[in-house]
Amino acid sequence: MIANELVNRAGITFVHEVREGTGMGSADIARAYLAAREIFSVGQLWQQVEALDNKVPGGLQSALLLECGRVIERGTTWLLRNEPQRLDIAATVKTYGAGVEALVAAKGLIADADRTAIDERIAKYAEQGLPKALAQRMAIMHLLPPSLDIVRIASTTGVPVEQVGRTYFAVGARFGLDWLRQAAAALPSENHWDKQAVVAVTDDFYGHQRDLTTRILTAVAKSNGADPIEAWTTARGPAVHRATSLVADLRQSGTAGLAMLAVANRQLRSLTAG
Repeated sequence: MIANELVNRAGITFVHEVREGTGMGSADIARAYLAAREIFSVGQLWQQVEALDNKVPGGLQSALLLECGRVIERGTTWLLRNEPQRLDIAATVKTYGAGVEALVAAKGLIADADRTAIDERIAKYAEQGLPKALAQRMAIMHLLPPSLDIVRIASTTGVPVEQVGRTYFAVGARFGLDWLRQAAAALPSENHWDKQAVVAVTDDFYGHQRDLTTRILTAVAKSNGADPIEAWTTARGPAVHRATSLVADLRQSGTAGLAMLAVANRQLRSLTAG
């Protein structure tokens, strides 16, 4: 039954692609898939989208289902890479589910520019006939996989999940990681190896955001009431300046090839070294 669902919901290449990215077997992938499905409440979203037959454009329904599939794949891959295997599905859902929903409900976690983009997406969905609650949920789907990192950081540091989320998204904006991932996604993938290279550098950028957030929050006690990100970056002055200047130059150029992203990746890695 689960095999049929994997094919029908996630696509015929899902297991192959996740196995290629993680090295895990089919049984482990299936368990992680089920956990991700529950953590992100994707089962309910599928039902809501499919209930809109003949009420919204078919192309919109297809796009929403594809977005759900992308989120499931990222969540499944994350769980396979970061949680002990053989995965305890119920325990994993309990560990991450409430934290993810707390982040969804929280206000003021993301930058104004990101909030504007989400509001525009909600408005676009609403114009096409999507119910308000579903439009709001689908507009933030891309933020759900990173929320697993946020929940884990909150668990390891003891910092409230909302505060971790606020810092995490601020780090993404401050160090240009959001833009770097967008630039990577825009790169042409003409063959299998191009695609794998883009996936690898994108994963690295998420890793840098997670590691920077953890280091910054760990240093909060030493910030003497100052903004923790600014306090941390000030203490790491030269390295931060090199990394952020490079990202700024890339952004000013308007485009970034894979080689340029690889250099940015190395500079950002230096911030969490040692």
